[in-house]
Amino acid sequence: MSEQKAESRKERREVARSRAILDVANELHMELFQSGRDYRWKEHDSFVITPDNNLWNWFSRNLGGDVISLVETIKEVDFNQAVDFLNNGEFKTFQKVERREEPFSYYLKPYEQPFNEARTYLKQQRGLSDETIDFFLDQGVMAQANAKVHGSIEPVIVFKSLTQEGEIIGAQLQGIEVNWEKWPERGYAKKIVNNSDGMTGLHVDIGQPKRLIFTESSIDLMSYYELHKDSLQDVRLVSMDGVKESIVGRHLVELEAELAGRPLRWSREELSRGLTTAIDNGYFAEGKNAGVITLAVDNDAGGRNFITSLQEKGVSLTVDIPDRPEGQEKLTGIVIYNRKNNLRLRLKQSRQKDYHFLIFKITYQLKLI
Repeated sequence: MSEQKAESRKERREVARSRAILDVANELHMELFQSGRDYRWKEHDSFVITPDNNLWNWFSRNLGGDVISLVETIKEVDFNQAVDFLNNGEFKTFQKVERREEPFSYYLKPYEQPFNEARTYLKQQRGLSDETIDFFLDQGVMAQANAKVHGSIEPVIVFKSLTQEGEIIGAQLQGIEVNWEKWPERGYAKKIVNNSDGMTGLHVDIGQPKRLIFTESSIDLMSYYELHKDSLQDVRLVSMDGVKESIVGRHLVELEAELAGRPLRWSREELSRGLTTAIDNGYFAEGKNAGVITLAVDNDAGGRNFITSLQEKGVSLTVDIPDRPEGQEKLTGIVIYNRKNNLRLRLKQSRQKDYHFLIFKITYQLKLI
């Protein structure tokens, strides 16, 4: 009898995992929009569903998995309840489709504009200096363009992912005009260009890189540079566009090949497993090479979980995030820097007579970072 029950539970798990993820997401009332072959959740555009392999990833929170974990996460139920939900509902069955990878095409070159509005946005809204902006422009990793984002033509900053030869293999778009009606999550347009390479990220070199520093976004990377530019040397700064182990692994493998002066002929799949290969080969044994990888991620649940998950796998690394005051879910030195700069700007520009009231508002906002 117990064997029959065990077999029945196993069958129910298999049935649950076979449900088509788009069907399940629809039943969970998740409003999705298509982005290339993937789908993104309108409420959180870092939440990506890939129907080709029936999996999902929430890159900003270091979460992901199959349809069972999707139900667990969205409905906030346990594993068994998720299995029951998937068995009791009427869903299509997942059928794996083999697709040929389409090449990335950078179609925005004819629509690039002078960097004037983008510069104003980065200075006034993000607290960045002209020196920092010019550094990234000189690296060829930024442009201003007019781009179609979910049916709307928007002025955007294009953050480019480049190969070592300077070829554009991916791009992320960041809007520069606030509109909370169009973009209720962040107030600004945001999009990853279709068929972008998801394992490279925007990156820049300072000197001859001997170590790697990772942030969650391109603007975080610029802010990190703003904070530390006087002390940064021989380092590669990398944006992960979320928290992605594959990007960390790829850049580690490429850096070690460069330092050894040897050609790198790894496949894309091998590069994506770069961290696992390094662990298996003893690269991090007994705390070795702890200074090669620095994670300057957000001090929130997603960032902390990412750090912990790598450490538990055996990755030695350096953590560069500030302490988080009690009761605050998310805090980064980058956020503090940007907020203080924005508030200083508002003080400078303000013509309010009630100066003390303005100071109170600013102090209150700083507490809410």
